[in-house]
Amino acid sequence: MSAAEQVPLKNPGFEQGLDGWTLDKGLETEATFIKEAAHTGEAGFRQADQSATEYVRLIAQNVRVKAGKTYRLRFFSNQQSGHSANVHFWFLDSYEEAIEPRLINGPPQEQAPGWFAYEIVAKAPDNAEFAEIHIQSNRVGVGVVDFDDFELEQLD
Repeated sequence: MSAAEQVPLKNPGFEQGLDGWTLDKGLETEATFIKEAAHTGEAGFRQADQSATEYVRLIAQNVRVKAGKTYRLRFFSNQQSGHSANVHFWFLDSYEEAIEPRLINGPPQEQAPGWFAYEIVAKAPDNAEFAEIHIQSNRVGVGVVDFDDFELEQLD
């Protein structure tokens, strides 16, 4: 096995705010890019979801992947309050449609505040051409969660 190869992500640390990301669902007041939400650097993404029936979703610009290869997505999260957010890592086909299974990782329900590292490791399906990262609150939880320093690597 060779060394891991970085897969470039646009604005993985939110230093340029929304650049490279799309606020797909939710209000701009629920998604902010501020110094107080940074793990490193000058900005991080703060997701403040105060609705127990709606959700907030931020989607990264998709990246090309190679079918059959294994990928590792790493990120940092700081759960300020509640339990309201997860990171979804999806592989997409040539039509940019999601391929099952859609992988999810995020802070455990009773996580104390503080920065923790998380990762998702997955093999790209045979029909995968792209990958996409979603940061999404859930429909039943409320809370404030910070995210920063996303990194994607091809492991093999």
